[in-house]
Amino acid sequence: MSIPRLGLVALLFTAGACSHVPLASMVKLSGVDPLKTDPATVRAAIKLPSGLRLRSAVLQLTMRGGNGESTQRTFRLQESAEATETAARDIGPKPGERVSAWKIAPADLASVSAFWREMSAAPKGTRSLKVLVMEACRGGELPGGAIPLSSYLQTPELGSYVPLAVDVDLREVAKDNPDLKIVPCAGSAPDGA
Repeated sequence: MSIPRLGLVALLFTAGACSHVPLASMVKLSGVDPLKTDPATVRAAIKLPSGLRLRSAVLQLTMRGGNGESTQRTFRLQESAEATETAARDIGPKPGERVSAWKIAPADLASVSAFWREMSAAPKGTRSLKVLVMEACRGGELPGGAIPLSSYLQTPELGSYVPLAVDVDLREVAKDNPDLKIVPCAGSAPDGA
């Protein structure tokens, strides 16, 4: 998906396609202007089965010019206990689900802002943001069948967390993201499970 000026509608979690973004969310996200949004206030949340715990995620920004040239940057995300509490209240996970919320690592904030400005000033082309799940740990063997993953975005303009992808199968995401690792958690279960 591409939109002018890098509207946050293009924000995708994991390797899922824009078809996973609910239409109502696209409308809400289209009103967010990253040039007016302080990257320090952007939060991403992931909902997984409680037997899994997200350990690592990155923000990937990409711009492709009309000539096919592509520039991509990757920035670290860090888990935020305060944001996780807010996300859990907003999202309301069911029994057997866990939510974690993430923010752009403080050391990367200036670089994210600079690249957002560069993307906005670039000639027409495609701009996209992705949050890639890089590592999760599991408390035991993975269950058979689909492993539902849902993702959300929150900015001051949005207020509460807006769904980006709902119940995408983590196994399918792993096929598209060869860097994704699902490893055993230290001990018998993920923290807080």
